[in-house]
Amino acid sequence: MHIIDVNLQNITQFLHKNETVLMTLRQSYLSSISPDSVAVTDKRVIIIHNSFWGLYLGHNFVSPTRVSSVMLNNIMGTTNSNGKILATVQIRIRGSGEDEMSEGSGWHIAGLRIKEAQKLSDIIEESIDVHKESLPELDLDATKSLLKDGKSSIIWLGSEPTNFVSYLLGVDASYITRMNPVDITSMSQEGLSKLGGKIFVCYNGNVSAQIVALLKDEYGVNAFLLGDGLMSTIKKSGKDKNNNVYKQ
Repeated sequence: MHIIDVNLQNITQFLHKNETVLMTLRQSYLSSISPDSVAVTDKRVIIIHNSFWGLYLGHNFVSPTRVSSVMLNNIMGTTNSNGKILATVQIRIRGSGEDEMSEGSGWHIAGLRIKEAQKLSDIIEESIDVHKESLPELDLDATKSLLKDGKSSIIWLGSEPTNFVSYLLGVDASYITRMNPVDITSMSQEGLSKLGGKIFVCYNGNVSAQIVALLKDEYGVNAFLLGDGLMSTIKKSGKDKNNNVYKQ
C-alpha cells in the first residue's frame, strides 16, 4: 500500500513499536481552533482530540488531550458526507451502538477538507478490504432473478430511503429493508439466522462483504452480497448524475 508522506504533527509519540504510519491529517482551522489530528497506521486509526493549550504550548491547563484508537480489524467501513467546503467521515466500528456512533462521539470526524476526507476514507477501506473471492457475490441480474423467484430480499446498509435504492437498482421497494450495520452485530442468534439467504447491499461492497463474512464465519449464516455495491450500479446506469450518495 502507498505510504502518504505528510507531517506527523504530534502523532508519533502515540505509536506502538513496529507500527507504520500510512496517512496523517488534521481538522481544518475553519472547524476548530484546536483541530483534531488523525492518523491511519498499518494496525489502527488514531484520533488525537487536542486541547487548546496542549496543542499550542505543549501543556494541558484546562482540559486534557484525549487519544482514541481502534484496530483496523474492528472497523466495518466509512461513510463520507460532503458540505460546500468541509466534509465529515463517520467510521463504523463493529459492535458499537447508535450513541457511540453519533456526531461528537469521536468516530464521527467533522471539519475535514473534502479531498483529505476522501483520502482518509479510501485508505481505511483499502486497509480493511475483505477478500470477496470466497464470498457468495451476485451481480444485479442474478439479484433480480432471486427476487423475482421469491427466494430472497435485499438488506440495504446505507442511510438513504429504500425507494431511492429501489429506483437505482430497478427493483420494487417491497423487496428492500433498510438496516443499520451496527444493529446487525448486536442481534440475537435467532435474529441473525433470519438473515440467511438475504442479499446485502451497501455503497461500494465493502461493508456488505464485512457483514456477509461475519455472518458466515462467526454465526454459520449464509447470505449474499451485491458485487461492487450501489456506486457501481450508478456508474453503469447513469441514472443519477447529481446523486448525493457518498462512499462507505
